[in-house]
Amino acid sequence: MADTAKSELTPILLTQTSAEQPASFENCLLSGQQPVRTAAVEKPSAIVIFVRDPDASEAIHALDPTRQMRSGFFSQSSALRSIALDIGTSMRMLWPIPKRFVEPQRQRTALLFDASVDASASTLGLPWFVTREYSGRYVDEPRMFVDAVAVAGLRAMSESRRRAVVLILSSHSDRSANDPRSVRRYLADIGVPLFVWSLSGPRPDLAESWGEVEDVSSTAGLRAAAERLRANLNLQRIAWVDVDPLTALRLRADPRCGMAAVARLGM
Repeated sequence: MADTAKSELTPILLTQTSAEQPASFENCLLSGQQPVRTAAVEKPSAIVIFVRDPDASEAIHALDPTRQMRSGFFSQSSALRSIALDIGTSMRMLWPIPKRFVEPQRQRTALLFDASVDASASTLGLPWFVTREYSGRYVDEPRMFVDAVAVAGLRAMSESRRRAVVLILSSHSDRSANDPRSVRRYLADIGVPLFVWSLSGPRPDLAESWGEVEDVSSTAGLRAAAERLRANLNLQRIAWVDVDPLTALRLRADPRCGMAAVARLGM
């Protein structure tokens, strides 16, 4: 019965703004000036979807220049778990080289972005994960990083979990149909936090297009970026509300409840 009731509700992402929490979250979320029914506020598992060039050479050069993470010794060592995220967090790689499917009868072309299987972010550390090689063919394939970020955001949102998308910048050219500012706004609208990481040092030149870019060109930089990602996920909650999905993206939280809605649609 509980699962049936929950399936009729809409999940939205909240972030905790205060350590002071009310005994009940009823009347904490508003549609316009009207409170909406909130059935539950939970802290479920988390998913982080990464978008990275299938060519791992830039990541390896920055984070594993001696290639120790490919040695037999490393696979047995505690270094495999260095810079890990919290228990209950999964990582997934979404590759920015889509497969193209043509439907002649409908005169439509669909792009499908391949993804890795999920990995435990508390068992496998970020240096290992972000330097993994792509197993498919990619040498001559056009990259579509921006479009992949949009797809990653939609997939993360659809899973009703705490979430984030991480774009790892590349020197390869981008053949996306969309532009960074539009996709960054799209993720903000649907309530998916976006983090942009650079393997080549600071990128102030990208501030207007991608916003803040974090320097992960060293282990210390990656550790600092991981801590910010971990802190963001730790404050996230999922609320189940009795409104339709579009209305849910426009809800606002009463600041007295110590929570804020992450989605910014209409703002």
